[in-house]
Order: sequence, then structure tokens, then C-alpha cells
Amino acid sequence: MTPRQREIFTLLKSGLSNQEICARLCISLDTVKSHLKEIYKALGVNNRMEAVCSCANSSPDGMPYLFIIYEDSVCTDPEASRCFTSFLDSFGKNSFMSLVMPQSSGYESAKPAFSLRFIFSDVQKKVLYVSLHHSLMRPILWSESADLSSPDLDLAGLRLAVNAVLQIQIAASELYVQRPELQKHWWFSTFYAKRVMQSRTKDGFEKALNVLEGARAIVPDQPLLLYFLGLNWYRAVLERWVDSKEASVKMVECASHAMRYAPESQYSLVLSGIANFLTRNVSLTIKNFLKALEINPFNLLAHQFLSQVYTLIGEEKKGLDVLMNLRRIAPQVADTPNNIAGESLLYFMISDFEKCESLCRETLFVMPDHLISRLLLIASLGRQGFIQEGNRQVELLMKIHPTFKPADLMGLLMGIQPEKRRLIVEGVQLSGLKVDIPF
Repeated sequence: MTPRQREIFTLLKSGLSNQEICARLCISLDTVKSHLKEIYKALGVNNRMEAVCSCANSSPDGMPYLFIIYEDSVCTDPEASRCFTSFLDSFGKNSFMSLVMPQSSGYESAKPAFSLRFIFSDVQKKVLYVSLHHSLMRPILWSESADLSSPDLDLAGLRLAVNAVLQIQIAASELYVQRPELQKHWWFSTFYAKRVMQSRTKDGFEKALNVLEGARAIVPDQPLLLYFLGLNWYRAVLERWVDSKEASVKMVECASHAMRYAPESQYSLVLSGIANFLTRNVSLTIKNFLKALEINPFNLLAHQFLSQVYTLIGEEKKGLDVLMNLRRIAPQVADTPNNIAGESLLYFMISDFEKCESLCRETLFVMPDHLISRLLLIASLGRQGFIQEGNRQVELLMKIHPTFKPADLMGLLMGIQPEKRRLIVEGVQLSGLKVDIPF
């Protein structure tokens, strides 16, 4: 939509008639009707009522409502209340939904919507249960519990919040597929695109790009949408799916737009940090990520990127501290193969080869084709003097990755400081992998 069309649409949602919109904006009735025709086309609807209903599930800022439903006992029991309060505080910092309590006005008019329901039980031991619901989907989308005998109830509430955020995003992507009317809403489009991006394929990149650009045509200034659009372009840079210069320009443009529209948004700051990294402004990159973590200490992607930057500039212990905090707040995220590989690399760089070996084996047990973990395992075995086992791992590498070339190793080590690259290359050479690349 154009700025004028968004202005008219806002007045339309407020209940103004065409004549009232004319008077408010000092334009003719024909002009209003012409703009409405384009608005309906952009939203994929046929009339005024459908246009208003297409946004009925969202707050004024475009974020869907999330209703928090709880029993009185959740607030009267001291442990349950502590955990519940921590959940609300942690969840709210993600700034991707509008939280509403059942007593709040607008509850009935906002349906259908997401809801989280909290139940306290002390039958055998004190437990706080939480479940996720949406009226357009099956009765329970996700459920989890927190043991209220935990010595750290704030952490228990935080972990519930992290899991709830991830599960809501998954449910949003499923709703996008199942309910065509929600494909007109930028928020559902964004999380569907996020899911598609996780395929890590060029087709996934192009599909996500089409969805996100379509949503951006309707809401061009939404930081969360720009965040995922920028991340999609960044992935294209890393994977070389498109011209790297073009993709970098697109990514930086998303970051600039987000910072211009919402400079204090954690999403704008993370995106700006990545853009600054692409332009080799490392100090500003770190500053952006740290500021994003001040706003939301539980921003998972900010943790992951900050750890990677510390790795590349040789501050491995700081990188490990960031990853250890990620493991504390979101163990299910920290334990994914790519994050464990990053942790393995950091341990290798501080010469804790035994720990590196252990983490690599953990990853390869579930993903035998994880290339960086295999190479780090080979390097750590070489550094420890376990040459026979290193030789065996080299054979496995060539069996699983028959097209592997020394240049592939260099690509994986790109950006790492020369002396650290040397440490890895010499390690794989000790295990019998024939590579001869410059440092």
C-alpha cells in the first residue's frame, strides 16, 4: 500500500464512512473509492467488511493478540506467582505479540486468537502447567510444565517463555498454510517464511523472499518483517545463492530501513549488527548485538551472532561465555548441531581438544554428515596425537563426502584469524588429511 492508502485503511478500520474519510483528508469521494479498490486488491479481499475482518485478530500495531488465561491460584501461591511473573517478563521482552489478560477490553472482538493457559497444581508436588491454544486449530498445540521446587524459579519461567515463543512461531506457520485468509497478514507470512528459510536451500530462499516481499508491500516499516527479510538475504550471501554484492546491498537496505523506522527495536539492532559485520565494522557490530541484548537478554539470535563474531576476532573465551548463557536460557536451542559445532570450534581454539572431540562426537552421532564437526574431530584427534583414530575419521570423511576438496576446508574457515586457521589445518594434517592451503 502507498502511505495514503495506509492512512485511508486506518480510518476505515476506525469505522469512518467514505464521506467522513473525504472530510478528514480533504479529498474527493472518487479518490477515496479509487484508493479503497487498491486496498482491497492489496489485502486480497472484495469489500469493506472483509478488509476490516482481515485485521480483526491484531492489535493496533499489527501484532496478534495473545491472551493469558490463568487461575487465581497461579497468583496466590508464592512459587507459582514467581515463575508466572518471570514468564510474563521474559515473554514480553520478545515484542512480537500483544499480551492481553482475560479481563481486558477487546477480548471477545479479537477472537480467534492465540491463548496461553496456566494451571497450578499441588497434588503431589507444586507444578505450573502451561498450554498453547488457537481456536482455529486442534485443542492443544503445545504444553509444558515447570517444577516449582526448582531452586531458580526465575529461570524456570524464562525457559517456559523461550519455548512458548518458539511454539507460537511454529503454530503461526502452520496456520498460514491451513487458513488462506491468514496469508494476507504480514505476521503469519513472516513466520511461515522463517520456517521455509530453515530448509537452507536456494528454493527455500526464493520462496521465503516472495512471501516476505509480498507482506512488505502492505507493511513496509515493520521491524520484525524487515528482520527476517534481511536474514534471508544474509543467508543468500553465505550460501552464494545469488550475486553476493547484490544480496549484501539488499540486506544492508533492510537494516537501514529498520533502524530508520525503529532504532530502539531489538530486531533492528540485530539486523544492523549483521549489516555492519558485512561492511567489516566489527566494533559497531558488537555494540549493536550488546544493545539488542540489553533490550532483550533472551534474544537467541543475538547470542548466536555475537558468539560467532567473538570467534572470528580471536576472543574465544567471550564467545564461550555467550554460548554458555544461551545454553542456560535455551538448552534446546544450544543443543542443535550448528550451535554445538560453534561451541566445538571455540574449545578447539582455546586448545581444549578433548572437549572439542567430545562435542563433535555428540553432533556426529545424530548427524554423521555434519562436515565442520567431522573436520574439527579430525583436527582435535591429530592435536591429541590419536593418529590411528584420526586416520579412521579421515576415511569416514571421504566416504561420506566423496567430493570433498581442500578448498572446502578453506571456505569453512573463512574469516577466522590466520594463526587459528593454522591450528586447525595442522591438526587435520596430523591425522592424515592431505590439505595444502595458505594461511
